[in-house]
Amino acid sequence: MKHIFSTGLAILLIFGSISACLAEAGKWTKKTDMPTARYCSVCEVNGKIYAIGGSHWNGVFTTVEEYDPATDTWKKKADMPTARYCLSACVLNGKIYAVGGLSWVALSAFEEYDPVEDRWTKKADMPTPRYGLCTAAVNGKIYAIGGTGAADWNPIVKTVEEYDPATDKWTEKTDMPKAVLFADSTAVSGMIYVIGGFNAESLSTVYEYDPKLDEWAQRSDIPTKRYQLSTCAVSDMIYAIGGRSFIAPLPTLEEYDPLTDKWTKKEDMPTARFIVSSASVNGKIYAIGGAPDFVSALSTVEEYDPTTGTWTRKADIPTARLLASACVVNGKIYVIGGAIGRGDQNCVWWAGISTVEEYDPATDKWAKKADMPTARECLSTCAVNGRIYAIGGFSYGIFSTVEEYDPATDTWAKRKDMPTKRCNFAASAVNGKIYAVGGEANTPTGFTSVLEEYDPVKDEWAKKADMPTARSKIACSAVNGKLYVIGGYNEKSPAISLVEEYDTGFPDMTTSVNAEGKMPLTWGEIKNRH
Repeated sequence: MKHIFSTGLAILLIFGSISACLAEAGKWTKKTDMPTARYCSVCEVNGKIYAIGGSHWNGVFTTVEEYDPATDTWKKKADMPTARYCLSACVLNGKIYAVGGLSWVALSAFEEYDPVEDRWTKKADMPTPRYGLCTAAVNGKIYAIGGTGAADWNPIVKTVEEYDPATDKWTEKTDMPKAVLFADSTAVSGMIYVIGGFNAESLSTVYEYDPKLDEWAQRSDIPTKRYQLSTCAVSDMIYAIGGRSFIAPLPTLEEYDPLTDKWTKKEDMPTARFIVSSASVNGKIYAIGGAPDFVSALSTVEEYDPTTGTWTRKADIPTARLLASACVVNGKIYVIGGAIGRGDQNCVWWAGISTVEEYDPATDKWAKKADMPTARECLSTCAVNGRIYAIGGFSYGIFSTVEEYDPATDTWAKRKDMPTKRCNFAASAVNGKIYAVGGEANTPTGFTSVLEEYDPVKDEWAKKADMPTARSKIACSAVNGKLYVIGGYNEKSPAISLVEEYDTGFPDMTTSVNAEGKMPLTWGEIKNRH
């Protein structure tokens, strides 16, 4: 089987002239100079080399020149429609595809060149405008990988998008593990290898991508764009609760059916709020605390019954707060940490707290429990085997702290820190393991797509596939062993309607639905893969 090797960005920087050199018996031999001096993208079709676009001191080019190694000669070909440099060129089925690039701004332009007819054709634009990317062709499809859309290279992206020439359509695929700029890629035996590149420093990394085993699946967007929402799972349905749309708090409740990949509008929550905590007990959902604005915290508790589609007011939580996390163990809800306002009407700031309060739905009463050792907000909590794990968070700094709470003895114990310090992320439990994903961290954009798995039995963390879209203040629920990450925000959008699914590999496990597996639902956080 013949494999096509694509050169992502062959950058030949020689001042004054650029020469093409070919290897002969372990030696280099000088060949005829390329007519137009530039740094450009190159690829090979039917034994000939094509130099496409590029730039030099005197401008950005549309130039295409063909080199014939047999005769050591160059020939001018039809210009590419879009002048650009730092593009990538890829060969598929005897045709050349020019992808992305830069010309004052990052481009999404995608154009096909037919060497036989010496003709260019416009194709569907790549979804993510970028340059410094690399491309490769496998099984009749083209994969565009990495690069950046910013003039200052911030951020560099890990985006992977697949193009199908048969349908002229693009599809988002699994992000590569590390964002890279100016890497190169090639295809061997159906696998793509991304080699080297730049991200803060020159890289020696090599990443392999298997197009057949792509780990992520795109799901239907949530109807209402929002972030700082909360989600809960009841009877294999996911409920997205509250949140905000940039400024305004929302009372919105929407139900998602993973089997049909459809959303349904439900009765609004009586109290519009964001950064609300939620939990489900005995088939009912409890929305606890949160914020109606930027200076207040609520003690409000409201119960939603999916069977009747109605809301009921319940006893207020003793400590009004926001940015807390809620968890369920043995039919009781534990609200952990969060933030309370300090100062006065002229100056309000939010400080992390260590308060833990237990709610019994059967009696509609609250009880004070042992404080969490580390006061914090924007954390996430998860229950596994009757124990609650408080993970990460923020309070005058971002935490990687993990602490375990035993409701039976009302005691806390220190556990191994999460590898990635972060807050405003999500965590959910499936088959006795905890998955922490997304959130805000010390990255160039301030957002992360990292997914890490924690094994409470071994007290060990393991790195998993990154979420395609880095974002924070998201919501997540688990159904049938799959995690669904919903909404959120990042540097590109103040409110996202995106839904991404992660398959943990345990199809019959849904620990986030029963009392001992309730995932943390503060207001958003978690990751998904397919």
